Amino acid sequence: MATNDSAAITRRFFKLAMAVVCFIVAIPLVLSSRRFPTQTNEATEFSANRSSAGRGATGAAVSKEEAMIIKAAIDGYFAGLRQKKGWDSFLADDLVFTSFTSPVKQVRGKAAYLEATKRFYGGIVAFEVRDLLIDGDKACALTRYQLQRPGSPAFESNVAEVFQVRDGKIVSFDIYFDSAPFPK
Repeated sequence: MATNDSAAITRRFFKLAMAVVCFIVAIPLVLSSRRFPTQTNEATEFSANRSSAGRGATGAAVSKEEAMIIKAAIDGYFAGLRQKKGWDSFLADDLVFTSFTSPVKQVRGKAAYLEATKRFYGGIVAFEVRDLLIDGDKACALTRYQLQRPGSPAFESNVAEVFQVRDGKIVSFDIYFDSAPFPK
């Protein structure tokens, strides 16, 4: 019974840790998209004229059309993962992928990314998008993957995934996760 209690506590801890990571990652996204008033007379303008579309990484306003394209790219990527086909069509050729698991690793280019991650994608049994925050041209998804490698039991991994989208393609993809559940 102690093993089950220990596993439940560990799952709760990692669920909380992933929420904290996404929150920490999301704060700069949200703050970078807002123009805070510096003088009292700007407060009314700020609350009345805030754009719901947000701002991109460059600080430029993102139109509603661009926001819809960004959401469609992220939704399409995850739909492709679910169908196990077509997800890679949402990746830009100049994609920059960074895994913030120790040690931090970065891969540049779609072809290099696909080669570096084929073992991960090949092991996906199931996944769910637990939460998705889109702000400007960036999105943060809290996901849970069930993975299984040949000859090993299935295991779960909670991941915070941060995307940047440009022209309907994912140009930047950062992940944060605990590597402890992965078989050595």
